[in-house]
Amino acid sequence: MPLIESNHLLQTFRKRLDEATQVDIAVAWATSCDALEALVDSAGRGTNIRIAVGISGNITNPTTLQRLHQQSSTSLRVVPLSLQPGIFHPKYFRFHSPNRTICWIGSANLTRGGFGENYELVHEFEDSSGEGQRWFESLWNTLDPDPRPEIDKYEQNYQPPKRDPQPRPPGRQPDWVPLADQSTWDDFVEQLKALDDYWDWWSDGKWNVLGDTHSWLHTISTGREVARLSDWTNLTERECCILLGRDQDEEDWALLGSLTGAGKVAKVFNPKRISDVGPVRTKLREHMNQVLNLGDHFEVAKNAQAAVRAITKNKTEFPGFGPAAITRFLTLARPDCLVSVNKQSAEGLARLPGLPKTSAGLANRYFDLLSWVYEQPWFKAPQPNDPLERTIWNSRTALLDAFVYEGNDV
Repeated sequence: MPLIESNHLLQTFRKRLDEATQVDIAVAWATSCDALEALVDSAGRGTNIRIAVGISGNITNPTTLQRLHQQSSTSLRVVPLSLQPGIFHPKYFRFHSPNRTICWIGSANLTRGGFGENYELVHEFEDSSGEGQRWFESLWNTLDPDPRPEIDKYEQNYQPPKRDPQPRPPGRQPDWVPLADQSTWDDFVEQLKALDDYWDWWSDGKWNVLGDTHSWLHTISTGREVARLSDWTNLTERECCILLGRDQDEEDWALLGSLTGAGKVAKVFNPKRISDVGPVRTKLREHMNQVLNLGDHFEVAKNAQAAVRAITKNKTEFPGFGPAAITRFLTLARPDCLVSVNKQSAEGLARLPGLPKTSAGLANRYFDLLSWVYEQPWFKAPQPNDPLERTIWNSRTALLDAFVYEGNDV
């Protein structure tokens, strides 16, 4: 059977998931990526999934572990650091269907790099002898069936990978061409790459747009995982910080608008007040459900507009929740077709289609703003094959924030 190279890996992974009734996976690391979304969707359709994930080097995202643990039809086991000397480093996938069982052994982790950005190679073969299954069963039986203690310990001690700030280069600031009406997909990508240089320059190397950490794209992809957790009542402190756009240790989540100053909203996401605010979180999460799985973008926009109006007007159940809070949460849930509206972004967003320039006024015209977005050639472009462009495409509307941010600090 064939060797599978990077450019066909995600497509073939989705095909194998569609065929399988049982999937077994063992990987060194797991983070937010297209392959993870495909796996979660497959579990949602009833595919039985067992997955063992390593945690060496703090590369695995704690929220990814939380999400896999919550997912129905998925059984997660965490490979502890004490299991064996060295790093747990396998990349094993087994797809069992009524007609055959296929195994993958290769270099790809369940990460954005493994299924998108790196050059990977996977050997696909039929597990007719059952050797692949025996290896996995042996590993599986050595791991604790309850991953919760390992997840909690890992998150408590988690030290995110650092981005080494680069000094600001001499000379004038980089230029980019502002996003214009009817910009093409190629225009959109080239402008984002120019913005990547600009924000790196502007922030003295602390932030950029497209980096693996400390970037708009990282904030969006990590926030998407938290927003899509099925249960918001028991969010960890880190997950609350991600939703609020609050800095924590070496992690900074303020892009797309920080809600740190919104005291009443912050109280709802205070882990120590769960007995008081659990029902509010549950109702907020129900609004996320209204946009999560819709395929028609205009239906997403319609439901998002309804959520903004319902939450901002209901001061009894949602005190202090303004457009910045609810559009940030909604955008993290659907970054492909929603955008955050706040004081730092409203004027720039409104300038694109010519709408009211205050955050409250623009939120009242949220559907109109999104309708303009959906008619742009860069939005309507088909999903690209290039790994980085595919990642951008899945977050393309949320990334508008990088074009329009007008704050004094990043």
